[in-house]
Amino acid sequence: MINSKKILLFLCFGFLLFLFGCAGDSAGGDHTPPIKPLLIPHIGNLGDKDQNNNWVSGFDEQKLSDENNGIDAVDDADWIRLMWYPLKDHDLDYLRVYRFYEDYSGIQGLTLIDSVSGNLNLNNSYTDRSLDQGSIPAVDKTWYYFIELFDTSGNSSVSDTVGYHLLRKPVILSPENNGYIHNGEDLVFKWTIVPNVTIYRLIIFNEDMLYVWHYDFPFSFEDFPEVNFSNTESPLLPGTYYCRVDALTEDVNPASGSESNLIRFIIQ
Repeated sequence: MINSKKILLFLCFGFLLFLFGCAGDSAGGDHTPPIKPLLIPHIGNLGDKDQNNNWVSGFDEQKLSDENNGIDAVDDADWIRLMWYPLKDHDLDYLRVYRFYEDYSGIQGLTLIDSVSGNLNLNNSYTDRSLDQGSIPAVDKTWYYFIELFDTSGNSSVSDTVGYHLLRKPVILSPENNGYIHNGEDLVFKWTIVPNVTIYRLIIFNEDMLYVWHYDFPFSFEDFPEVNFSNTESPLLPGTYYCRVDALTEDVNPASGSESNLIRFIIQ
Protein backbone atom coordinates (compact mmCIF):
# COMPACT_ATOMS: atom_id res chain seq x y z
CA MET A 1 0.00 0.00 0.00
CA ILE A 2 2.72 2.43 0.97
CA ASN A 3 4.71 1.68 -2.20
CA SER A 4 1.80 2.66 -4.41
CA LYS A 5 1.43 5.88 -2.45
CA LYS A 6 5.11 6.69 -2.94
CA ILE A 7 4.74 6.08 -6.65
CA LEU A 8 1.76 8.41 -6.75
CA LEU A 9 3.74 11.00 -4.81
CA PHE A 10 6.60 11.03 -7.28
CA LEU A 11 4.24 11.12 -10.24
CA CYS A 12 2.66 14.20 -8.71
CA PHE A 13 6.10 15.60 -7.99
CA GLY A 14 7.09 15.13 -11.63
CA PHE A 15 3.99 17.02 -12.68
CA LEU A 16 4.91 19.87 -10.36
CA LEU A 17 8.38 20.00 -11.83
CA PHE A 18 6.79 20.38 -15.23
CA LEU A 19 4.61 23.22 -13.99
CA PHE A 20 7.37 25.11 -12.21
CA GLY A 21 10.01 24.41 -14.85
CA CYS A 22 12.96 22.13 -14.59
CA ALA A 23 16.33 23.74 -14.22
CA GLY A 24 18.23 23.65 -17.47
CA ASP A 25 21.81 22.70 -18.14
CA SER A 26 24.33 25.36 -17.26
CA ALA A 27 26.78 26.87 -19.67
CA GLY A 28 29.60 25.48 -17.56
CA GLY A 29 28.50 21.91 -18.24
CA ASP A 30 28.21 20.80 -14.59
CA HIS A 31 25.71 17.95 -14.67
CA THR A 32 26.43 16.45 -11.23
CA PRO A 33 23.47 16.85 -8.86
CA PRO A 34 23.99 17.79 -5.22
CA ILE A 35 24.35 15.03 -2.67
CA LYS A 36 20.87 13.89 -1.69
CA PRO A 37 19.64 15.86 1.35
CA LEU A 38 18.47 13.76 4.28
CA LEU A 39 15.57 15.01 6.39
CA ILE A 40 15.54 14.15 10.08
CA PRO A 41 12.50 12.24 11.38
CA HIS A 42 11.13 13.00 14.83
CA ILE A 43 13.78 11.66 17.25
CA GLY A 44 11.97 12.43 20.48
CA ASN A 45 10.70 15.17 22.75
CA LEU A 46 12.44 17.55 25.12
CA GLY A 47 12.76 15.73 28.44
CA ASP A 48 12.91 12.20 27.02
CA LYS A 49 15.04 9.63 28.83
CA ASP A 50 15.87 6.05 27.88
CA GLN A 51 15.19 2.89 29.88
CA ASN A 52 18.34 3.50 31.92
CA ASN A 53 17.17 7.01 32.86
CA ASN A 54 19.78 8.63 30.61
CA TRP A 55 18.95 11.67 28.53
CA VAL A 56 18.17 10.84 24.91
CA SER A 57 20.50 12.44 22.35
CA GLY A 58 19.52 14.42 19.27
CA PHE A 59 20.85 14.00 15.74
CA ASP A 60 24.04 15.88 16.71
CA GLU A 61 24.73 13.50 19.63
CA GLN A 62 23.98 16.28 22.11
CA LYS A 63 21.25 16.16 24.76
CA LEU A 64 17.85 16.15 23.05
CA SER A 65 16.36 19.63 22.70
CA ASP A 66 13.97 21.60 20.50
CA GLU A 67 16.94 22.35 18.24
CA ASN A 68 18.08 18.82 17.43
CA ASN A 69 15.06 16.49 17.59
CA GLY A 70 14.04 16.48 13.92
CA ILE A 71 10.59 17.31 12.57
CA ASP A 72 8.35 18.62 15.34
CA ALA A 73 5.52 20.94 16.33
CA VAL A 74 6.39 24.45 17.56
CA ASP A 75 4.90 26.59 20.30
CA ASP A 76 4.35 29.75 18.22
CA ALA A 77 1.31 28.55 16.27
CA ASP A 78 -0.11 25.48 14.49
CA TRP A 79 3.12 25.09 12.54
CA ILE A 80 5.63 22.31 11.90
CA ARG A 81 9.40 22.67 11.82
CA LEU A 82 11.44 20.29 9.70
CA MET A 83 15.19 19.66 9.90
CA TRP A 84 17.83 18.08 7.71
CA TYR A 85 21.37 16.87 8.24
CA PRO A 86 24.09 19.39 7.29
CA LEU A 87 24.37 19.76 3.52
CA LYS A 88 27.66 18.66 1.96
CA ASP A 89 27.96 20.60 -1.30
CA HIS A 90 29.51 24.08 -1.44
CA ASP A 91 27.93 25.31 -4.70
CA LEU A 92 24.33 25.31 -3.47
CA ASP A 93 21.89 27.91 -4.76
CA TYR A 94 18.47 27.32 -3.19
CA LEU A 95 16.02 24.64 -2.12
CA ARG A 96 12.31 24.06 -2.54
CA VAL A 97 10.07 22.81 0.26
CA TYR A 98 7.10 20.58 -0.59
CA ARG A 99 4.21 19.51 1.60
CA PHE A 100 1.31 17.08 1.33
CA TYR A 101 -1.07 15.24 3.60
CA GLU A 102 -2.67 11.82 3.59
CA ASP A 103 -6.24 10.83 4.28
CA TYR A 104 -8.51 7.84 3.63
CA SER A 105 -8.38 8.41 -0.14
CA GLY A 106 -4.60 8.70 -0.38
CA ILE A 107 -2.11 11.50 -0.94
CA GLN A 108 -3.64 14.96 -1.11
CA GLY A 109 -2.57 18.56 -1.52
CA LEU A 110 0.97 18.14 -2.88
CA THR A 111 2.19 21.74 -2.84
CA LEU A 112 5.38 23.69 -3.35
CA ILE A 113 5.19 25.91 -0.27
CA ASP A 114 8.46 27.86 -0.40
CA SER A 115 11.85 28.44 -1.98
CA VAL A 116 14.75 29.12 0.37
CA SER A 117 18.07 30.71 -0.60
CA GLY A 118 21.00 32.14 1.32
CA ASN A 119 23.75 30.22 3.07
CA LEU A 120 22.17 26.78 3.04
CA ASN A 121 25.25 25.20 4.61
CA LEU A 122 24.60 27.10 7.85
CA ASN A 123 20.84 26.63 8.04
CA ASN A 124 19.41 23.15 8.53
CA SER A 125 15.78 23.84 9.46
CA TYR A 126 12.60 25.33 8.06
CA THR A 127 9.35 26.23 9.84
CA ASP A 128 6.16 25.91 7.82
CA ARG A 129 4.43 29.13 8.84
CA SER A 130 1.82 28.78 6.10
CA LEU A 131 0.39 25.54 7.47
CA ASP A 132 -2.46 27.23 9.34
CA GLN A 133 -3.22 29.74 6.58
CA GLY A 134 -4.99 27.47 4.12
CA SER A 135 -8.58 26.31 3.80
CA ILE A 136 -7.72 22.89 5.25
CA PRO A 137 -7.38 22.70 9.06
CA ALA A 138 -3.78 22.21 10.13
CA VAL A 139 -4.54 20.15 13.23
CA ASP A 140 -5.66 16.54 13.56
CA LYS A 141 -3.87 15.69 10.35
CA THR A 142 -0.60 14.02 9.31
CA TRP A 143 1.63 16.27 7.22
CA TYR A 144 4.55 15.11 5.08
CA TYR A 145 7.48 17.10 3.74
CA PHE A 146 10.38 16.72 1.34
CA ILE A 147 12.84 19.19 -0.17
CA GLU A 148 14.51 19.59 -3.55
CA LEU A 149 18.04 20.98 -3.47
CA PHE A 150 19.53 22.99 -6.38
CA ASP A 151 23.12 23.93 -7.06
CA THR A 152 24.32 27.01 -8.97
CA SER A 153 24.41 25.03 -12.22
CA GLY A 154 20.73 24.12 -11.98
CA ASN A 155 21.21 20.48 -11.01
CA SER A 156 18.91 19.17 -8.30
CA SER A 157 18.34 16.23 -5.99
CA VAL A 158 15.31 15.27 -3.94
CA SER A 159 15.33 14.31 -0.26
CA ASP A 160 13.52 11.55 1.52
CA THR A 161 10.11 12.25 3.09
CA VAL A 162 9.27 12.79 6.78
CA GLY A 163 5.91 13.20 8.47
CA TYR A 164 4.32 14.51 11.66
CA HIS A 165 0.75 14.34 12.98
CA LEU A 166 -0.21 17.73 14.40
CA LEU A 167 -2.57 17.73 17.38
CA ARG A 168 -4.55 20.61 18.80
CA LYS A 169 -2.70 22.81 21.28
CA PRO A 170 -3.41 22.68 25.01
CA VAL A 171 -4.26 26.10 26.43
CA ILE A 172 -2.52 26.97 29.69
CA LEU A 173 -5.03 28.43 32.14
CA SER A 174 -2.69 28.84 35.12
CA PRO A 175 -0.39 30.58 35.82
CA GLU A 176 -1.53 33.65 33.91
CA ASN A 177 0.86 35.11 31.36
CA ASN A 178 3.28 37.63 32.93
CA GLY A 179 1.78 36.84 36.32
CA TYR A 180 3.59 37.20 39.65
CA ILE A 181 3.84 34.31 42.09
CA HIS A 182 4.52 35.54 45.63
CA ASN A 183 5.22 32.09 46.99
CA GLY A 184 6.60 29.26 44.90
CA GLU A 185 4.48 26.77 46.78
CA ASP A 186 1.35 28.48 45.45
CA LEU A 187 2.38 27.79 41.84
CA VAL A 188 -0.33 25.74 40.14
CA PHE A 189 -0.27 24.67 36.50
CA LYS A 190 -3.58 24.00 34.79
CA TRP A 191 -4.45 23.50 31.12
CA THR A 192 -7.18 22.29 28.78
CA ILE A 193 -7.30 18.73 27.44
CA VAL A 194 -7.04 17.86 23.75
CA PRO A 195 -8.12 14.70 21.87
CA ASN A 196 -5.88 11.73 21.03
CA VAL A 197 -3.27 12.37 23.74
CA THR A 198 -1.58 9.71 25.88
CA ILE A 199 0.59 12.04 27.96
CA TYR A 200 1.01 15.75 28.71
CA ARG A 201 4.49 17.06 29.45
CA LEU A 202 4.73 20.26 31.48
CA ILE A 203 8.11 21.92 30.84
CA ILE A 204 9.66 24.86 32.70
CA PHE A 205 12.42 27.03 31.20
CA ASN A 206 14.49 29.80 32.78
CA GLU A 207 14.52 33.35 31.44
CA ASP A 208 17.15 32.32 28.85
CA MET A 209 14.81 29.58 27.60
CA LEU A 210 17.05 26.83 28.98
CA TYR A 211 15.39 23.67 30.25
CA VAL A 212 14.87 23.56 34.04
CA TRP A 213 12.37 20.81 34.82
CA HIS A 214 9.51 18.78 33.43
CA TYR A 215 6.64 16.68 34.70
CA ASP A 216 4.75 13.99 32.77
CA PHE A 217 1.01 13.95 33.39
CA PRO A 218 -0.80 10.83 32.06
CA PHE A 219 -3.88 11.39 29.95
CA SER A 220 -6.90 12.25 32.05
CA PHE A 221 -10.54 12.83 31.33
CA GLU A 222 -10.48 15.74 33.76
CA ASP A 223 -11.60 18.98 32.16
CA PHE A 224 -8.49 20.75 33.38
CA PRO A 225 -5.39 18.71 34.33
CA GLU A 226 -3.62 20.30 37.26
CA VAL A 227 -0.10 20.13 38.72
CA ASN A 228 0.63 21.74 42.10
CA PHE A 229 4.30 22.64 42.15
CA SER A 230 4.47 22.32 45.93
CA ASN A 231 4.14 18.56 45.43
CA THR A 232 7.29 18.34 43.33
CA GLU A 233 10.91 17.92 44.39
CA SER A 234 12.31 20.82 42.31
CA PRO A 235 11.55 24.15 44.04
CA LEU A 236 12.12 27.24 41.90
CA LEU A 237 14.23 30.14 43.11
CA PRO A 238 12.92 33.69 42.65
CA GLY A 239 13.22 34.79 39.05
CA THR A 240 11.59 34.80 35.62
CA TYR A 241 10.46 31.54 34.06
CA TYR A 242 8.51 30.23 31.09
CA CYS A 243 6.32 27.15 30.89
CA ARG A 244 4.88 25.06 28.09
CA VAL A 245 2.65 21.99 27.89
CA ASP A 246 3.36 19.42 25.17
CA ALA A 247 0.50 17.13 24.18
CA LEU A 248 1.92 13.82 22.94
CA THR A 249 0.72 10.54 21.52
CA GLU A 250 3.26 7.87 22.38
CA ASP A 251 4.44 4.94 20.26
CA VAL A 252 2.97 6.05 16.94
CA ASN A 253 4.57 6.53 13.53
CA PRO A 254 4.69 9.23 12.29
CA ALA A 255 5.13 10.99 15.61
CA SER A 256 2.16 12.93 16.94
CA GLY A 257 1.92 15.96 19.19
CA SER A 258 1.59 19.70 19.75
CA GLU A 259 3.10 22.41 21.94
CA SER A 260 1.15 25.05 23.83
CA ASN A 261 2.04 28.71 23.60
CA LEU A 262 4.68 29.80 26.09
CA ILE A 263 3.57 31.41 29.34
CA ARG A 264 5.89 33.77 31.23
CA PHE A 265 5.68 34.01 35.02
CA ILE A 266 7.76 35.60 37.78
CA ILE A 267 8.44 34.10 41.20
CA GLN A 268 9.15 36.75 43.82
